[in-house]
Amino acid sequence: MSVVEGYIQARNLAACLDLLAGVGETELDAGLLAAFGTGLEGTSPDHDRWTVHALGKLTAEAARVNIGAGLIAFRVEAPHGYTRAVSAVLRACGEYFLDGRPASAPDDLGPDL
Repeated sequence: MSVVEGYIQARNLAACLDLLAGVGETELDAGLLAAFGTGLEGTSPDHDRWTVHALGKLTAEAARVNIGAGLIAFRVEAPHGYTRAVSAVLRACGEYFLDGRPASAPDDLGPDL
């Protein structure tokens, strides 16, 4: 098993969990999504407080980074052969709003950019 770490945009949480569930060969259901959402309350990577959930073959840990920063830290334990896919998901969820724009792009650019 390997551990992949990264940060995602908080607004991408549901999409990121859905993608990670696909990599882990399972499906994300409403109960698990809700458990992640409520589990994030009181978490902090700085204080080593994480919410931990299984996503099929993966184990995902998540914690809010400084409330207001809009980021969630992730640590995902994955079997060998899954780490590149997990890295790609975390990178995409961290660098882009999953509407196709870079996360650094202003919200007022409109849907064409």
